[in-house]
Order: sequence, then structure tokens, then C-alpha cells
Amino acid sequence: QIGKSHLEMRDYDVAIASLDKAVALDPKHGLAHLSTGLAYAGKGKAKNAAAAYGRAIAAAKDSDEAWLAEAYRLHGYALRESGGSDSAIKHAWQSYLDVVEIEDEQVMEVKKLLISL
Repeated sequence: QIGKSHLEMRDYDVAIASLDKAVALDPKHGLAHLSTGLAYAGKGKAKNAAAAYGRAIAAAKDSDEAWLAEAYRLHGYALRESGGSDSAIKHAWQSYLDVVEIEDEQVMEVKKLLISL
């Protein structure tokens, strides 16, 4: 909770430190990994964000976590921003499209970006 509060306040360094403690206690705490990714993204550290989103996805793979679609979407953006391979970006975004439940502006944007790769 402390990490999430600091994330909301955009106190990214404190959020990361707190979230790192949470995942040290429970490495399968996918939401803490997702929040860590958001904090790194807030700091402009796309490569670190991509790694954290990847850990969130791995922790929640084959589950029905409500935030999993968002983790895939953000993972694709972070990979793109950090120079990840087109195949990794496509995989992240296709996974997002596979699990997302509603067609909205974010879905349409990801579809357009996938076509452009």
C-alpha cells in the first residue's frame, strides 16, 4: 500500500523502494511488479519498466487477474520505447488483444500500432 500511495503522489523513488520490498517478500506479487513498472515509466526508465511489466505478466500468467491486460499493453509500449524487438512488442500487444474484454480507444490504438510494425 505504501508503494502505491507514493506512486500516486509521483514519488517514484520511494515507490520503487517500497515495491521492491513487497516483491522481495512475495516474488509472485504481480500487482507490485506492475506498480513498479508504472513507477519506472514515470521516471522515464522504459527498459526497467518493461522488465517489471514482464515480471508482472510472468507472475499472473494463466490467471484471470483484472490488471493482466493492462500489463501486456504497457509492456508493449515500454518495449517499444526502450528499443525492444518488433517480435517482442508484437507478442505483448497481441497478448493484450487476446485478453482484453472491451473494444475501446486503447484497443484501437494498439491494433493500429501492430499494423505499423
